[in-house]
Amino acid sequence: MKSKAKLCLIVLLIMFSALPCNGGADEMLRLATFHKAEKTLPKQIITEAYKRLNIDIEFVYLPAERPLWSANNGIVDGTDARAMGMEKKYRDLLMINVPLTLVTLFVYTKNESFTVNGWQSVKPYRIVYLRGSQIIKRNLHNLPTEEVTTIAQAFMMLEHNRADIVIAEANQAANNLPDFPTIKRLSPAIYSFPIYHYLNKKHAALVPKVEAVLQQMVADKTIERIQRESAVIHH
Repeated sequence: MKSKAKLCLIVLLIMFSALPCNGGADEMLRLATFHKAEKTLPKQIITEAYKRLNIDIEFVYLPAERPLWSANNGIVDGTDARAMGMEKKYRDLLMINVPLTLVTLFVYTKNESFTVNGWQSVKPYRIVYLRGSQIIKRNLHNLPTEEVTTIAQAFMMLEHNRADIVIAEANQAANNLPDFPTIKRLSPAIYSFPIYHYLNKKHAALVPKVEAVLQQMVADKTIERIQRESAVIHH
C-alpha cells in the first residue's frame, strides 16, 4: 500500500511539474478539486478572493480523496472547499477560517417516498453517493453504500433500480436532474454544513491574507451576491 501511494506521489509530481506557470500575477497557485463543473459556488468565491490578492489560481480536477491527499503532500497548493476539521486527518493542511457557503445535502429517489429525518431515516435503503464526500462517508460508514464518480452515474443507478436513494449536494444534483425526469428530491434536507478553503502549510504566511480578504467579501456582500447569482442559475 505504501509503495502504491509513493508511485501515485511520483506520478502526480511529474504531472504537475509539467504544467505551465502564469507569470502575469504576483503568484500562481494550483488548487485541487473533485468537482468537475467549471463554475461551482466555492470556486467563484475563491477566484474572486485571490483576484483581490493579485494571485492567479488554477483548479485541478482529481477524483475521490485525491484532492486532499495531493494538497496535504504539497503536490498542489491547496484544495477548494471541504468540511471543517480536515486538518485533523491531513496534518499539513491549514483551514482558512471563513466559511465559503453552506452545503445542503438532500435525498433523491425514483421509487421511494418517506419523510427525511436525519441519517437514521435512510438506514433501510441501498445508498449511492459521490466518491470523496467525507461527511456522507462518515455518517453512513456502517450502511450498505456505493460510491460513484459523478452524480449522473448515481442517478443512472436509480433509473436502473440498482439503488434506492442518492444523497447529493443540492446544486450538483440540480445540474443533472433535467436529464432524469423520473427522479425526485425528498424533503427536508438530510444535513447541512459549512465548507472552508484549505492551503498546504507551506503557504502559512498567506492564510491571514486570504482570511482577511474573505472577511472583506462578507462585509461588502460579495459572497452574498455570488451565492444569490448561483441560486438563480440552479433554479
